[in-house]
Amino acid sequence: MKLILIYIAIFIANGCSTLSKNECENRNWFNLGKSDAMNGEVEPKTAEYRRDCSEYGLQIKSMDYLKGFENGLKKYCTYNNGLNRGEDGEESHALCEEESPKYKKGYLTGLREFKKKQSIVELKKILIEDNGGKECSFSSDCMKEGICSSGKCERSGNECSSDSDCEYEGSCDSISAWTDYNDNVSVDVCN
Repeated sequence: MKLILIYIAIFIANGCSTLSKNECENRNWFNLGKSDAMNGEVEPKTAEYRRDCSEYGLQIKSMDYLKGFENGLKKYCTYNNGLNRGEDGEESHALCEEESPKYKKGYLTGLREFKKKQSIVELKKILIEDNGGKECSFSSDCMKEGICSSGKCERSGNECSSDSDCEYEGSCDSISAWTDYNDNVSVDVCN
């Protein structure tokens, strides 16, 4: 089984080209480098393209590609792109951190927002689990099964033949706590 997985990995790594022969012959390598950088690639893809084109006996123009990549980085490494990557919880773009202090500032701001949102979601989940496990909007969302003992509901005294005959409305109560980021989180749970 391990041998099959190794063969699959080798096939995937060496198998399919991302560039056709025509693309390798007619590619504007500067524009491709610029495009890759502006699409958020975290490192130049020269090795990948070199491998693809070598399948056709062709060489890439590495210097043109790298100049384009550098040019694209200058346009990509902005505060807003850093902010977006951080808010999405993505890893930072190391080349952008070197290229632009504004990018890094945006990334750190976005990452803080991402972590803040994550802490709110996590705290809500904990509050629900620790308090009965059922979120509610109204008390009617909190129907509970009572106990029928000797033909009478223990809670109401009504006649019954099974516990389901003794159903009653629980309460929907608000529980709150603070996150590490000083956000007050509240959730309504059945009690």
